[in-house]
Amino acid sequence: MENKAKKQFIFLMRALSVVYLLVGLIFFFLPTELIYVINIVPVVFKLFSSMAAPVNRFWISLTLSMMMMLSLTAFFSSQKPDEKNYIILHLVSKAVSVFGFLYSFIILDRYWAYMLGALTDGSIFLIVLLATIRLKAKAQNAYR
Repeated sequence: MENKAKKQFIFLMRALSVVYLLVGLIFFFLPTELIYVINIVPVVFKLFSSMAAPVNRFWISLTLSMMMMLSLTAFFSSQKPDEKNYIILHLVSKAVSVFGFLYSFIILDRYWAYMLGALTDGSIFLIVLLATIRLKAKAQNAYR
């Protein structure tokens, strides 16, 4: 019988798989609308800067590709929760994303979109990391 931590990890990975799929499709098919929604915070609260809508689809296609890769990685993690390579791939992707957002926010422009990206991906990184640590701890305790 699977333990509670493993069931929760599987549920989390399946949920993230669906979220990545849906958000990737939103990024691809509604990029202007998405930037409009993200820019509500800087417009309403006068915090940070607003980001211009994308002018081409080059980076949007790469974003879709990354989101689909993450969707599959999360799904594969739900199928094989003990396979650490899927988890490492997931965590590295989120860590690099957070670094890129923070670098862009600090060095380039104070866009709210960059800060939102860092906060979102940083939160996902921590949730996945903590779920993984909990899963591994429960597995080790089961062997004692």
